[in-house]
Amino acid sequence: MPIRSVNPATEEELASFEEHTPEDVERALARAWAARQGWRDTPVSSRAARFAELSAYLRHDRPRLAALLTAEMGKPVVEAEAEVDKCAWTAEWFAEHVEEMLAPLAVPANATESYVRFQPLGVILAVMPWNFPLWQASWSRWSSGGGSASGSSMSSSSLSESPTLSSIPPRPRSRPSWAAT
Repeated sequence: MPIRSVNPATEEELASFEEHTPEDVERALARAWAARQGWRDTPVSSRAARFAELSAYLRHDRPRLAALLTAEMGKPVVEAEAEVDKCAWTAEWFAEHVEEMLAPLAVPANATESYVRFQPLGVILAVMPWNFPLWQASWSRWSSGGGSASGSSMSSSSLSESPTLSSIPPRPRSRPSWAAT
């Protein structure tokens, strides 16, 4: 049965999407797994640049994204704009801090050299409620507490409450090769 995106104010159908089958989910996870090595091997400075691009994209498309949040969820425009701004700020913060965050940390020990090194985990799957869809997509896909910034690939769920926003997440216009889903 299709999932319908309905404007809560007008009850107009905005879009319709087919539910993901178990096979669809497996394919999405396989794409994320396949993308992990390329993203992991991408220099941290290049990952930081992608976050900066994302921040610029969100700021540029703020009116369109906020309108989509308002149409699909009934969210007041001022709150929708604030959600877009929060996502842009988060992407910018990671762009500015990820290299420092992921730098190896020297630790005192009896060995000649001891340090903590931050490495990608693999694929991080985010399944979460969808009451702040753009923010939650931002957190799960782009930052996840630094998961994507550290080089782990990402996959996240979408819910029927906001299928348009969750099925077509905002991203830079030219989809990078590391974007798995």
